[in-house]
Amino acid sequence: MDVNQAKDSNNAYLWVFYSFVSFCCTNYCLGFFVPSNASNTPHQVWRWKNIASSLVHSSITGIWSVICFLQIPEMQNDLINEFAVSAQGVISLSVGYFIYDFVDMAIHDRRRSTELLFHHVLVITCFGLSVCTSYYQGYSLVALLVEVNSIFLHLRQLMLLYGVSKGAPIYKANSVLNLGTFVVFRVFAMGGMLQWLLSHRSELTVTVFGLGVFSLIVIMGMNFQLLYRVLKSDYLKKSKPTVSKLASSTEVSADVPIVQKSDSGAHPSVQNSKTSVPSYEAELLLPIPNGADMKLD
Repeated sequence: MDVNQAKDSNNAYLWVFYSFVSFCCTNYCLGFFVPSNASNTPHQVWRWKNIASSLVHSSITGIWSVICFLQIPEMQNDLINEFAVSAQGVISLSVGYFIYDFVDMAIHDRRRSTELLFHHVLVITCFGLSVCTSYYQGYSLVALLVEVNSIFLHLRQLMLLYGVSKGAPIYKANSVLNLGTFVVFRVFAMGGMLQWLLSHRSELTVTVFGLGVFSLIVIMGMNFQLLYRVLKSDYLKKSKPTVSKLASSTEVSADVPIVQKSDSGAHPSVQNSKTSVPSYEAELLLPIPNGADMKLD
C-alpha cells in the first residue's frame, strides 16, 4: 500500500497509547512472578521487572519485524514510501514501549540511567517521525531487527540473575546465539542503514538525514562498546561463579546484564551483623539499541 492511501486511516497514535498502557500493565503483572533472589530490595524488584518487560518487548517486535519483511518484500526496496498496516503496528507498539520505559526509568532509576534515557529520546524521536508522517516504515523496520539480538541479551541477564553458571550448556548456547545475532542484526544491519542513508541523501530532508546519521553514530558507538564487553565477559576471560542477586548500589542501565562476583570466588552469605562481607564488582553491559537501535538494549 502506498503511504498516500493510508494517511486518512492512520491509527498509529492509538497503537502508541494502547502499547504504553499494555506495558504498564505487563510490568505490574510481572511483580507477581519476581523470584526470591531478586526480591531483597525494592530496587532489585524493579530491576527484574524492567528486564522482563524488555524481554517481552524484544520478543514481540523482533519476531514481528522479521515477519513484516517476509510478508511485504516491497518494503525492502522502498524504505521511505512503502506503507503497511502491520509495519505501522509494530513501530507504534515500540514507540509506546519506549515511552513507558523512559517514564519507568525516570521515576525509579534516573541518576543511573542517563545513557539509556538519552537513547530512548533518540528512538522515540526517530520512530515517532514514522508514526506521525507514515513514511520511513521500511527504515524503521530495519532498525527494529536489532530486537532479535536483544532477546538473547535479556535472556542472558535473566540467567545471571537466576545464578545460572557461565559453564552451563543453556548459558553457552544462549551466548553463541547472542554473539551471532549481535553481528547480524546490530553490526551488519546498522552498517547497512548507514550506507543507505549516505546513498539516498538526495531523497531526504536535511533534518531527517541529520537525525538519522546522528542517531546511528551514537548507537553504533554504544553497540561496539557492548560487543567488547560481551566478548570480554563471556569469551576472553575465565568465568567465575555468579550470584543471583542484585546489589542495590550497583549502577546499571536498562538493557544491561549484571554479573556480580566475590573476590574470593565464592557465593557470599547474607550477614545481619556489621562484620565485613565479600566485596562485589559488577560487569556492566551497556544496553541498546533495547531497542530498536536506529536504536534508531
